[in-house]
Amino acid sequence: MRKIVYLLLTFLGPSAMAQTSRVIDPQPILECQYRIMETDDTLNNDNYNEDWGILRIGKKASLFYNMKTFYVDSLCSTPGGDRLWGDMMVAAIRSRQYNSMPGAKTSINEYVYKNWPDSKITVADQVATSYFTYEEDYIPQNWVMSDSTKAILGYTCQKAECDFRGRHYVAWFSTEIPVYDGPWKFNGLPGLILEVYDSKMFYHFIAVGIRQTEVQPLMFYKYHDYVETTLRKFASAKRKERTIISAQMSSLGIGNISAGDGKDVPVPGGMEKW
Repeated sequence: MRKIVYLLLTFLGPSAMAQTSRVIDPQPILECQYRIMETDDTLNNDNYNEDWGILRIGKKASLFYNMKTFYVDSLCSTPGGDRLWGDMMVAAIRSRQYNSMPGAKTSINEYVYKNWPDSKITVADQVATSYFTYEEDYIPQNWVMSDSTKAILGYTCQKAECDFRGRHYVAWFSTEIPVYDGPWKFNGLPGLILEVYDSKMFYHFIAVGIRQTEVQPLMFYKYHDYVETTLRKFASAKRKERTIISAQMSSLGIGNISAGDGKDVPVPGGMEKW
């Protein structure tokens, strides 16, 4: 038991030291909540992990994050929060209810800041017990729109498709909400993206709620001491981490991280191609 707890705390443990967060856009426009589904079995798309994401859009920038990641970071920044987190982990392990472990259940667990700084995407993420930020150019995917439509949350949505980092994606956006944004790193359509998924249904985002009042300002949440790196270096470190965790958990009889086809679960958007 002690060995299991040690390994999980080593690979999944957040820092208990909260740093100084700051406002990056004080003028929020709206907030959209998404259901995030990630399959671990390509032969059975009903077998999936589930999280919830928040897209908060301001006048100049936007932020997308996993609510479970945010919960753990917030909890561990409070006095005694790290101990409570540890107690929750131990309880889940002892009961073998691994899905009740606090934290994200999908690999979509980073903070994505679009157009911050200007013309860049800043990503804050974790590898083992280390925390990193990296920047990408803030450019839209190369979307091809069609005339197909459907309704999501009462909004008329139009279909668009693109290829992005080794995957083919289908998106549904609504010009009734005229913002050029969407979940995770998706952007550039003439309306909010309310649903997006890849052709193999590894990843699926769908909006479940929108609000335009009482939206919090956009913050850069500095819960950790982040080290600046590049996307290429981060993706390489993430692949190594995933391989180690999979081997360790498999050796403990917990199960491994697999996509159901003998391959590791890919980093969102096909970053494993980098």
